[in-house]
Amino acid sequence: MKKLYLTIDHGNSVAKMSLRNGDSRVVATQTAPAVTPEVVSAFTGGRRMAGIIMASVAGYDTALADSLRPLADLVIEMTPFTPVPIAVDYASPSTLGVDRIAAAVGAADLLPHRDAVVVDAGTAITIDYLDSRGTFRGGNIAPGLDMQLQSLHRFTARLPLVTAPSEPVTPPAIYGTDTPSAILTGCLLSMAGAVDYFRSHVAAGSDAAVVLTGGRGHLLAPYLSHCHVVAEPHLVDNGLYRILRYNENI
Repeated sequence: MKKLYLTIDHGNSVAKMSLRNGDSRVVATQTAPAVTPEVVSAFTGGRRMAGIIMASVAGYDTALADSLRPLADLVIEMTPFTPVPIAVDYASPSTLGVDRIAAAVGAADLLPHRDAVVVDAGTAITIDYLDSRGTFRGGNIAPGLDMQLQSLHRFTARLPLVTAPSEPVTPPAIYGTDTPSAILTGCLLSMAGAVDYFRSHVAAGSDAAVVLTGGRGHLLAPYLSHCHVVAEPHLVDNGLYRILRYNENI
């Protein structure tokens, strides 16, 4: 029987579970508002796991990690100090989000020995730099698309609440022709501009790719079409899987 590995990525909005076999192929994925041993057991069909790794942007849940230990040979609750297969050059590692590190590990596996700007466009947008030597150098955090849209409505008297579309605007608009489209375009351009500015400074003269993930990544992608964009919706859980296998072998 092939070994099975489970990654749990608990973001700001939902938790995503991915089940993989030993050759890294994704067998199944599922999202849930919260993760419990019962949810995990139902998702995995009660099968024993070779390894489980869980990461949360909200903080640690040691009780949950302990409750999952009977289900797997190895259970890792990822922290900023979990061994990872890349170098981390960050002044305050204890405050570094585990999702950012996992995304960087996923990018290093996807594009080895290449400069990469790793963009996770979720509730917040994170823009990080992974150099060609496989070192996480740091990055920036800004409000994501939905946060921007909600803030413009909340903190103004007359601007409407605009809902992010499910599909990208194609061709990408450069300016709005009414107030809702001006708001949406302005927010998307602010994100794209931040990515462009970051890439042009930290990776100037290199062939750095933009590795794009996150729930709103598909809406941002058309605004980055002038550079090499690699869209990978499973980037964080790919990274978590690589971290899990790395720790399995040390």
